[in-house]
Amino acid sequence: MHEPRWGAFFATLAKAGLRPGEAFALRLDDIDFREKTISVERAASYGRIKATKTYDRRTVDLSPELARTLHRYLSWLKEEALRRGWGEPELLFPNDHGRVQDKWVAGKAFRRMLKKAKLPAFRLYDLRHHAGSRIMPGLWPDAGSGAGSRHQASA
Repeated sequence: MHEPRWGAFFATLAKAGLRPGEAFALRLDDIDFREKTISVERAASYGRIKATKTYDRRTVDLSPELARTLHRYLSWLKEEALRRGWGEPELLFPNDHGRVQDKWVAGKAFRRMLKKAKLPAFRLYDLRHHAGSRIMPGLWPDAGSGAGSRHQASA
């Protein structure tokens, strides 16, 4: 089963270190391909957009690999929005009706993909920690090189 929405969503969590609610609240204009950044300014919770968990705004690096994934995904999303009659998509990871995605639906899709790939079960939120091990490798003993990622808080 090919699921462009979920592949791009899971890649964003793992590569950028976003919380699931932060990714669900991303708007298309939060992605800056020229500056290679993602602006994290809000989060989704129970179908509503609100402030982030920490009430801070931050800028996260957009890796070349994630940028390519999101470029392909945006092409699919715009076609999907046109096909479904949503108009121009506003959210980067909307549900099947163009609205805020439900975290339970995402968790179910994540478990389905783990099973299909014959990977052990772990939480969707744990993808965020994968990014943390690359961003701050000294904090996790099994971390990789940590090359190229940064998180910057904004006031």
